[in-house]
Amino acid sequence: MQKCGMSVHARKKAKKTLEQEIVVQDGQVFMLPEETLLYIFKYLNISELIIAGSICKAWRRIAYDDELWKRIDLTYRPSSVHQLMTFFKRFDRSITTELRIQGLPKGYTKFKRVNLCQCSKSLCDQIQKSYKNLKDLYMFEFSFRETHDRAQHISCLPRNLESIHLIKCEMPMMTIQGNLDFLMVKNSMDFFLPRLQVLSFKNSPCITLLSVSYLPKLCPNLIELDLSKCCRISSSRSLSIMLMSYERTLRKLHLQQTNIDDDTIHCICRKLKRLVFFDIRECKNVTIMIVPNLCTLNQLQTLLAEEQLLNAYVEMKNMTQDEENETDAICID
Repeated sequence: MQKCGMSVHARKKAKKTLEQEIVVQDGQVFMLPEETLLYIFKYLNISELIIAGSICKAWRRIAYDDELWKRIDLTYRPSSVHQLMTFFKRFDRSITTELRIQGLPKGYTKFKRVNLCQCSKSLCDQIQKSYKNLKDLYMFEFSFRETHDRAQHISCLPRNLESIHLIKCEMPMMTIQGNLDFLMVKNSMDFFLPRLQVLSFKNSPCITLLSVSYLPKLCPNLIELDLSKCCRISSSRSLSIMLMSYERTLRKLHLQQTNIDDDTIHCICRKLKRLVFFDIRECKNVTIMIVPNLCTLNQLQTLLAEEQLLNAYVEMKNMTQDEENETDAICID
């Protein structure tokens, strides 16, 4: 016998499941102060937070507290563009200042991914619409090319961002066919990012020397630049010119696993005197001969490099410090 398209067995099973989901609200957890629950909810991811908000009205009020939605991290699981669009429309928050998303690869198999998730212009537009006060945007494993509704240029992203992190992403680059480069700025008056202070293309192989040459016009006030694992970045005059244009602002520079050499390091040490963080790990063309130049970066607090180079730098830095102390002692006497 069936009723409303559901068998007796199915109705009993559904009723039993519903009874199991009923939460008795006289337990000790419901007697906790709101401040304690708010502290506990900070350790939940967004999905768990939404579930907690469906338990009761009191928990819903806490789960949707502005403090918990300043930072939205959706990287706990990859998402398709459709899933992200649905989430952004449902949970738009003017309080949100940081957003992290990870694309769901198309044609994903157990052993490898076939294609990255295609980032559409409509997705970027929805981000701007739903999170008007967004400052920090992290995008993992997205492709900005070969889409019908494509976001082929960085201008698709919100203009008021203070940091952009495009990690393991694929962007269009200039080719002999004349394709538009993702960072290409035809007219700096049309689009530029005056508030942008942090820019990361970590592990994005499509970033080329031509791409980074557009950065000074696009984002003139960079404090931190991350080109780690961008295999197309190598020593060249265009790279040196680009880096030197940031001599007044740049404080942190990441060049891990790039193809730079001692000449580029020399140029950096000569012009970027404000550096406090410098990462040159696994740069095969950088030799120990560059250590004296590195010691001229007086404001440098953190140097990440190969063990041999780092030990030589520390030793020379200590020797220099000892000589300065002896000189000061002589002057006092």
